[in-house]
Amino acid sequence: MESKITAIRPKAKRRRGPIKEPKLEIKLPDGINRHGMDFPLFLAVIILCAFGVVMLFSASYYYAQSFQGDGYFYVKKQLMFLAVGIPVMFGVSFIDYTIYAKAARASYAVLLGLLVVVLFIGKSAQGAQRWIGIGPIQFQPSEFAKFVLVICMSKYMTERKNRMPTILGGLLPMFVLLLLPCALIYFQPNMSMIIILCIVAVIMLFIGGASIKQLAIPALAGAAGIAVLIGLAGYRSSRITAWLHPWEDVGGDSYQIIQSLYAFGNGGWFGQGLNASRQKLLFLPYRESDFILPIIGEELGFVVVALLLVVYAFVIYRGIRIALASRERFASLLAGGISSILAVQVLINVAVVTNSIPATGQTLPFVSAGGTSIVVFLAAMGILLNISRYIEIRK
Repeated sequence: MESKITAIRPKAKRRRGPIKEPKLEIKLPDGINRHGMDFPLFLAVIILCAFGVVMLFSASYYYAQSFQGDGYFYVKKQLMFLAVGIPVMFGVSFIDYTIYAKAARASYAVLLGLLVVVLFIGKSAQGAQRWIGIGPIQFQPSEFAKFVLVICMSKYMTERKNRMPTILGGLLPMFVLLLLPCALIYFQPNMSMIIILCIVAVIMLFIGGASIKQLAIPALAGAAGIAVLIGLAGYRSSRITAWLHPWEDVGGDSYQIIQSLYAFGNGGWFGQGLNASRQKLLFLPYRESDFILPIIGEELGFVVVALLLVVYAFVIYRGIRIALASRERFASLLAGGISSILAVQVLINVAVVTNSIPATGQTLPFVSAGGTSIVVFLAAMGILLNISRYIEIRK
């Protein structure tokens, strides 16, 4: 006789609390052996550094001789930092990029610690407290912020790829990640660095999977916030006025940008000749750092400036190519982020010296004087070169 008793199934236990997503293991791509690095990228960076030394000598000799008592003062420092930075770039190119994902949290904590320390014991210059001195060595912690932010965002967006299209799981954590260093950098103050961090963060979110609609609201809110911060400081408002009406205050806030425009105008197509600049004779301030491009334009002309920008574009192109060719998401995001940092900083420097945007202090990578900047950028190029060792070579 057939039984009509229905078997009682045990009820499934309900999970309490949020479901945790399994963390993805960031590892090197399978099936690809490590091969040679991207030599064209390496060569282009070396060319930029060598060109920078020549132009730095020409731009800074008169000022260094007048105020430092040694015309080779800035060139010696640049060569010293290159002697550190180039071996660092070459050495980093052999370190597997996965180590940066493992060290992301620690590097972010160290960065915040350094940004706090610089507010209390940092060295001041030109009204800003941005440098930490250890004996004869000084470095600027905010220069690390750009690359640490890219590393942390790349790791988060790799482990939580499916959450990126959402606001709570994607945009909000990224906003917090960006807000903490920006808040500390604001008190240095260093508004230009905050702007670069915000632009790079938006680029990272876009290539990481966030839609344009999702980015529109935080982008507008960020722009409004930056506008408010600019309005709170009188000297920032005066820079806006000098940008919009440069010829109304020739000897005041507009002095530097007008001297920069004079330099470009004097250079014409082919320049006055190497070491023949007149604006570097104590007319143009910061000729060895933020405003070295006008001296290049005055001495070598528009043609060489255009060729220089072509070399930068080539380096950025190689970085994007590495990002697209990578089979591993973290490597692709990291390469794209590093390339975007270089692109944004070059564009901002060029825009400032041509009065396309209000004046702000950012160096021209690999060319301007600046120890922390050149060593950090060379190390970042080493990371790109390492990722290039694992991309799939296509004929």
